[in-house]
Amino acid sequence: PIGSLTADSSTTINIKASANGFTHLGENLIESVSKIVTSDEYLSVMSKLPETSILSQPNMLTEETEGMMELLFEEANSAMADWVLGFLDRIYDLFRAAGEREKSGKTASGVASRHSSSDVQQARNFSRIIKECLWQIFSSMNDVIYGQAVQSVSRFISEETLPWAAKDTAYLCQAACAARCCETSLANKGAQALFPVLTDKLEHQSNKTLIYRIRCLSGAVRRAGKAVYIYRDAIAKALSIALESNDKHVLKMGCKLLRHTLASQSDSYPVITAYAPCSRNIKNQRFVLGKSAELMGNEIKWHSPDGEQVDFVYKLLQTYVMQPIAALKKYGGELNTDPNVVEEKPVINDKPSSSQFDASNLRRCLRIIRYALRGGSGMLLDMHDELNTNRKEEGIYTIPHEEAVKYLLNNGSQESRDGMNRMRKQICAFVVLMTSIIASETIDSETDKSTLMGSPQNYLLRISSDSKICKEVSEIAMLLLTRRGAQFRCQEGKTIWNAQKQLVCDFTLSAQTDHMSAIMQRAGLFGNPQFVSYKDGEDAGKTIPRRLVVTRIHLFYESLQRNSSFETPRMLRRAQNDNKVATNRRKLFNADTNMKSEFKEIDKIFDTSRFCSLDGYEGIMDGLFSLSCHTNTQVRAAGIGVVDYGVTRFGWLVRSRVPRLLAALTLTDNEMKGVYGIPSCFQLSKQFDSQGKRRRMAEVMKGVCSLLSVNRSVKEMMGSEKSRLSFVQTLCEIDAVISQLPTEEMQKMFHYYQSVFNPFRSKYYSLHRTTKREIITHEQILSYLLNLLTQGDEEGNSEMKDDSTAPHWRRRLVVAWFLTCFTDADDLRANHDCLSTQLWNLCFQLLEDEVGQPLQRIALGLFGRLLSLSSHGLPDEYCSLLIRNLSREDFCKLMTKALVYDHREDSSVGGGHDAQWSAGVEDLIRDAGRNVAPRLLFPFTRTGQSSGVFKVTHAQLVELMVCKAGLHGSEKTSKFLLDDAKILASAPPSEDQRNQHVTSAEIFAGVSRSLLQLFAGKQVNQIWKNILLPFLEEVIPKIPISIAGSFFDAFRYGIQYSDSQSFLALTKWVVESIESSMWQSNGERNVDDPSNENDAGVGSEGFTLQSKYLYLASALLVELDSYHKSRDIHPWYLGKLSDSQSSHTEQNIDTSESWILIKEKLLPRLLSSVGHPYENCRDHISGCLFRIYSYKKRQELQTGKKMKSFDVTNTIIKRLASAGKSEGVSLKERYNSLITAPKFIS
Repeated sequence: PIGSLTADSSTTINIKASANGFTHLGENLIESVSKIVTSDEYLSVMSKLPETSILSQPNMLTEETEGMMELLFEEANSAMADWVLGFLDRIYDLFRAAGEREKSGKTASGVASRHSSSDVQQARNFSRIIKECLWQIFSSMNDVIYGQAVQSVSRFISEETLPWAAKDTAYLCQAACAARCCETSLANKGAQALFPVLTDKLEHQSNKTLIYRIRCLSGAVRRAGKAVYIYRDAIAKALSIALESNDKHVLKMGCKLLRHTLASQSDSYPVITAYAPCSRNIKNQRFVLGKSAELMGNEIKWHSPDGEQVDFVYKLLQTYVMQPIAALKKYGGELNTDPNVVEEKPVINDKPSSSQFDASNLRRCLRIIRYALRGGSGMLLDMHDELNTNRKEEGIYTIPHEEAVKYLLNNGSQESRDGMNRMRKQICAFVVLMTSIIASETIDSETDKSTLMGSPQNYLLRISSDSKICKEVSEIAMLLLTRRGAQFRCQEGKTIWNAQKQLVCDFTLSAQTDHMSAIMQRAGLFGNPQFVSYKDGEDAGKTIPRRLVVTRIHLFYESLQRNSSFETPRMLRRAQNDNKVATNRRKLFNADTNMKSEFKEIDKIFDTSRFCSLDGYEGIMDGLFSLSCHTNTQVRAAGIGVVDYGVTRFGWLVRSRVPRLLAALTLTDNEMKGVYGIPSCFQLSKQFDSQGKRRRMAEVMKGVCSLLSVNRSVKEMMGSEKSRLSFVQTLCEIDAVISQLPTEEMQKMFHYYQSVFNPFRSKYYSLHRTTKREIITHEQILSYLLNLLTQGDEEGNSEMKDDSTAPHWRRRLVVAWFLTCFTDADDLRANHDCLSTQLWNLCFQLLEDEVGQPLQRIALGLFGRLLSLSSHGLPDEYCSLLIRNLSREDFCKLMTKALVYDHREDSSVGGGHDAQWSAGVEDLIRDAGRNVAPRLLFPFTRTGQSSGVFKVTHAQLVELMVCKAGLHGSEKTSKFLLDDAKILASAPPSEDQRNQHVTSAEIFAGVSRSLLQLFAGKQVNQIWKNILLPFLEEVIPKIPISIAGSFFDAFRYGIQYSDSQSFLALTKWVVESIESSMWQSNGERNVDDPSNENDAGVGSEGFTLQSKYLYLASALLVELDSYHKSRDIHPWYLGKLSDSQSSHTEQNIDTSESWILIKEKLLPRLLSSVGHPYENCRDHISGCLFRIYSYKKRQELQTGKKMKSFDVTNTIIKRLASAGKSEGVSLKERYNSLITAPKFIS
């Protein structure tokens, strides 16, 4: 194709963007490329070729082929009629065979109510497939086939009632009526055929038939467009029958019908005929099979509400939302909360009874309001008069969805427009009124309420005890806070769309067509331009169906609706901050009220001039806070869930409420009763129930803890040093509050307490202090924490094991965690000398007093953090206390114990104990382990750690300790630590034996690395001779073979990035140990003597010791090999990967002497032991041989010198190659040698 473009000078490539969002590359590109093969000259030449020629193209475009294509499509359309009717019959059979539908339960877990959750998902997938399939079929029909299909559907619905298939049948009715929803007359055959059937004589039908018909009708109206308005009288009658029914199932179907009716008349959506594929070329209107979907020339048809539909929506909302709210004024008397009472009169009745108030009618009213908001909330805007500012003309307060809805409302009458603009604020005021009533009834304990006998509040308590009313209020509040359209969870639709798009691409077919297309184009065979090959042609790329294109645009429209729920609150807040809104701010929520007075003055909610929109939303948030402290668990969970979702839109409201929540936990809210909807915990602590317990206080504290655990609340608490101080004080003093709760509630409160602390712990970050006030506040935090830990009261130091009776140890643990995280380098400076001394003293005290306890692990993390901070640029005089302690033997012994124990010590005979940690303690210990030492990339080679229990952070801590002791005190400190490590290496069997052995390796790693950094030259040899090698000679024979991996890592950590001359003594010791103990082949033995099969005088213990030495030799070879890879100097990234400031980083690394020692002494002994009888030794021998071979081979490649016959690599290869041909050795030794050779290769 590129060659064709360059050959034709008349072809130009133009890049232009069309107004519909498409960018076109080239103009008539394919026609220009293929015009050669469509020219008259080319066709005349091709016609003279024989039919057997490979150049002949029989499918040339002619008038006859065009006529054949038209005939072909006509025949396909005629055949589709029979196929559609047959397909619908199969759908009917599926509906008839449907059983009871699987649904998820209404519990918090959401599991299936009948069977498994997978069955619920399968039922949903079936319904989704049915819906998508029916939409596609009805959108592709012509008028004749569509009429026949609609008659078939109408006959099926009128003749049969299938309650179990009501939802799927509703999808069938929806597809039938939506296919022609753009038609504004009775020519919509779907609505003309189905609406009369579904609304005929509903008042005479049984409840079973009524439920089925109403459910089908709700599906039919969902996307029927203007046809719903045409049949508005019949639909209104059906709504009246369903919503006034005493049957709860019929009422639910009526609510669904109201929701879908409002959604279809208030929302904009594409007509489903737009989903049908367009197979015609835009220019010549010819059929093009395989053509990808595009918008150019085939725009999407949308349904947009007109003025009549807007008036109809307003009438429905006024009838079923506002009038029932106004009717509450007429009610009085006692409440009837019995759920079994038959509802005689609905709230929406024109003449409600004024003698008795029925709580079931209030539940009915709230439910209808909720469903009405789900369908019609898209047209309920906030008052635009509040934003009539000069800046609005500049587009600052413009939100696309809000402006579009405002344009639609302008098409309606003035009454509808004004009513719609006020309705959202009125409903918000009603929700605030309901939450105020509920809060007034639950703000005190039950015993305190029972004293009000004979007062109006005696019966007011009963409305808050109705959990259904409370949950309906919370759900309505969620809709008002977060919904600006009829769609729910529209963001999930994009995930499904992406999955459908991925299914379009067949990668195998794509690869084959690419190959075939390339062959045809090289031969000049472009075929018939009337057809577009898969992934070819001017519409190059995947062939996207029309349905996916339309769905993606609809998803974008829904995303605009969703974004408006975020942008509108911000717009209102910006307008308020700019002082463009009237200053008549008013607090709507009032917990000091009662239902009788509120319902008596319910007309005040219709006066929207007395408050602004933000007042309503803020009142709703206060009401939700009160519901989060409700006495009922389900109501409390519903309120907390709505708060968590609502703060995503109104997050700034949390900032002023966090101090109120913290005050509730510390019982400092005596004068804050009802502020932000939260009862006073201090006053509740003085109130008791009939059993003499503070149950109401426990319920409120649970709600407060749940509100503080919301992500936005955690963000506000971490935002400044002042808020952190309040949070720290609250959590550290909450134990005294929990101790006042009933015994059965204390353990629950610990979990709620942990739910507040865990988000703060997981999201903690350090703040940069720039002002003096921040510095002072930070010092106050540290001083407060130090005082809590150093007060030394008897309660804090006692040994308690039961969380329910002794929460003090948990408090000390949390305080130590706070102290570890809040401490930084600035706290150890000169001007904080007193604070620095307190930190060191406290750390040493905790390490000494809390042996084997979780608090000791936290203290170890604090010690590591202080040590690492003091090692970065701080002079020694600022940590003189630490340096003095490092020279004490008892302190070094204390540190070794702290490194060993990471759980409560079990000293009982026979072992066994309860759970090591309580809830949340494990997370604190894990955080403390991260503070023990800075992060380090070890090992920085392809050979990873050998042991999974070797803690590099412990080795780093020991290294920092010895380095901090300095040149004069490091030897003394090292001897103390290594003496304790010897004791750990020979520890008797216990549950801590493995930790003790591993700790001995960690101590050796840290000591050896630090000493190699501090000393050089001959001093290093003396260090090895007097301190390190004696330790190894005593410890290595004692440790079990399972701990050898820890010493392997310890060797590597100790000598990493050090000059090979500095650990030459270690290399000599390892080689000499192998020479003195290694088994070797004896060729002079009598091979026929069976007694010589095993080495005389060497048992399994000797072989184990040999395996240890070989394992350590492997560690040396790994590090020596890594030095050679970096050539003569350390890598540039060494300073970033290690905090070690070695004095040898600028010196050249000379490994010649070490490798001479390995070549002359170690290698011969390894080669003679290839047939070792112990399998573990053979593994290490093969590994050592490979390291030596790899080093020498790499040296040859870098130097460019060819390998000589006596070179090391040749020697190794020859020995392994002759493993099975050795003479004078036993058969078993030859067999073992043959086993070693493959291990060397692998």
